[in-house]
Amino acid sequence: MKYYAVINRIINFLNDSAYFSQTIDNINIDTVQSNMKLKEWLEKIETELKEAHDMQEKYMEAFEQNLFPVSILQERLQKVSKSKNELEQKKNELSIQLSSSDTKIIPPDLVRHLLEKYIQAFQQSSREKKKQLLQLLINKISIKQSDRHSRFVDKIELDFDFSVVNLSKTFTLIHVLFHEAEHIDQGSVSLPDSKDKIPPYLQIFLPLFVVRFPSIYPKTTIHLLQQY
Repeated sequence: MKYYAVINRIINFLNDSAYFSQTIDNINIDTVQSNMKLKEWLEKIETELKEAHDMQEKYMEAFEQNLFPVSILQERLQKVSKSKNELEQKKNELSIQLSSSDTKIIPPDLVRHLLEKYIQAFQQSSREKKKQLLQLLINKISIKQSDRHSRFVDKIELDFDFSVVNLSKTFTLIHVLFHEAEHIDQGSVSLPDSKDKIPPYLQIFLPLFVVRFPSIYPKTTIHLLQQY
């Protein structure tokens, strides 16, 4: 695969301002809608939990008043208890997923700034550094073969990971792109303890990063170049 086929695809993507902005907007809309669905599902489960709790209370009252045979009440109580446990588990999973989901809106200008810096750094880098930069940004490259049996880049998926400060690939990428080369030590990339010590280039992107609980579901990749 030729490196510059990838870079040219990113350059074309940035040059089409309307498509670029629409792509980021669609990602933000999908994020909002996804979180709304999670919240609706969580509300539904909480309602079912309340109903199960009320039913459990009624069975206990019936038990105390000897309204039904003990064997029947025990069976029904066990069934309600099992249902409550399953609902509680689903509720906890959804709560964790909501807390770990990407709730921040991604500003298009920050993505553009990052990609423009990426292109500049890539074009000035050695072959080995180009490999590192590709690994930090590219999630997947799809190759197709033409009728003349020549291969070409069909689709490119960029991986922006704004999930966890200090650990994400995008956090590392920002350091690599904006920090002076002689000061880069990828093995010791870390966030300063004080905000006053955070370099200006990192403060620009810091609002995109939030510390979240680990997600029980796989992190989704931001696909930017599927149609370019």
